Amino acid sequence: MDEDIKFLESNSKFKSTLSLKKIKRLKLLSDFKTEKIKPILFVLKNYRTITFCNSIEQCEQLGEFCIHSQNEYRMEYLDDFNNKKINHITSCDMLSEGVNITDCNIGIFARINASETQIYQRIGRILRHKHPVIILPYYMYTREEEIVKGEILPIFNPDKIFTI
Repeated sequence: MDEDIKFLESNSKFKSTLSLKKIKRLKLLSDFKTEKIKPILFVLKNYRTITFCNSIEQCEQLGEFCIHSQNEYRMEYLDDFNNKKINHITSCDMLSEGVNITDCNIGIFARINASETQIYQRIGRILRHKHPVIILPYYMYTREEEIVKGEILPIFNPDKIFTI
């Protein structure tokens, strides 16, 4: 996939194909992280968390209370979360804009998105808490690393950033 992207970048007439290929690569990297995020969620099971996922399938693999367009209980789960009846929710894109999340201190980004607006909206859900924690698992030497280090981390105080 990387070789395809390098080829497409060298020829301007493939701009739309290049964009789609880059999105596909980010989604693939997100899918690779599913099994790596499960132990993180286990450790954080007693904290109020939201996991931002790549797909409905990933939402369902990473949580019981999934907020996505195909889940008829999505609004009930959101209400239960906001009323502190449940501690963990997963979401694809439904919670990116226009929805309030109450007292959620940990956000896990299974999907690192290139959309600046979506990044800020999602981070904003967590920053409302007085002790926010944002977990950004990414693969080194990839576009994910470029987004995290070039676009996300620079908006934060470097003394508050911890790399594991």
